[in-house]
Amino acid sequence: MNLSIIIPVYNAEKYIEKCITIIMNQDQNNLDYEVIIINDGSFDNSLAIIKKLGEKYSNIKIFSQENKGVSVARNVGIKNATGNYIWFIDADDFIEQNSFQLLEKFIVSLNFDFIHFGYNKLDKENVICNTITLNKETITNGVQILEKQEALYLWNNLFKKQLISKNNFSFLEGTINIEDFEFSVKFFNKARKGIIIPIVLYNYYENDQSTSRNKSRKNLIKLAEDSFTVHLSLQNYIKKKPKIITEMIVNKSIAGFFYSLLVQPYNFSDLKKYYKRYEENSLLPLKTIKNEKFSLICMFKLINNKKLFYLFFKLYKILK
Repeated sequence: MNLSIIIPVYNAEKYIEKCITIIMNQDQNNLDYEVIIINDGSFDNSLAIIKKLGEKYSNIKIFSQENKGVSVARNVGIKNATGNYIWFIDADDFIEQNSFQLLEKFIVSLNFDFIHFGYNKLDKENVICNTITLNKETITNGVQILEKQEALYLWNNLFKKQLISKNNFSFLEGTINIEDFEFSVKFFNKARKGIIIPIVLYNYYENDQSTSRNKSRKNLIKLAEDSFTVHLSLQNYIKKKPKIITEMIVNKSIAGFFYSLLVQPYNFSDLKKYYKRYEENSLLPLKTIKNEKFSLICMFKLINNKKLFYLFFKLYKILK
């Protein structure tokens, strides 16, 4: 089996048929592949749509579970995947019609721990608002990906299943936010050889209903809790396998979290609560990395100065 595509589904009746149909009707497709769909307790019409497609296509595998979150769903997919490579796809997104054709030679060669490619960002009107790709094909490694990427996504990579299995990589169960960041940091730390191909293969839909964009009080607290859980997990990982690049990436993510406390509708009590937890678990102060952007260094220093950051937080909320 060349490729396993893993799609967690939760109340995605508006999108899932398009997502799967494009996969099943790829241009000039010679790949041996499977589509593993995990219904994560959907209460809309998603499961009925999936089952109908499963009757039509023999290489669709369907698993259903109570709602346990995207991390558990992806872990079910990994456990049941038989392909040499894994492609994690979100149910509300879709791939390009010629993706398999363009990926085939890289997948069949088995030369790479990962295959990294470009993507489009689509707005709520399904119009492309941004395209991210590189200009030339480049042989690389995981550390270089960590160094150069401003954001770490799952869906613009194929991951070698053998490397995942060998290192027992999985998603942090119970988390539904930045779980992809934790998985990616660990995987790319171990990936010795990969390839960047300068083509767009994925279309990412910026869904206003997604957990990362939902600004309800309940969801904001879940986002904060997940951020802390992921950062603590990665700190423990760094202690066992220390690397400067990993520490730098985690420090940037922690800074991003405290920035979100500032600009999102969190209150001062939230800030004090999480600042204390990060201090108690040695996640603060942040370590300044040489040759970083001046703006990032200033942000690190502001966060590390508790009294000043508290004052800045209060002033920002008043003036906002």
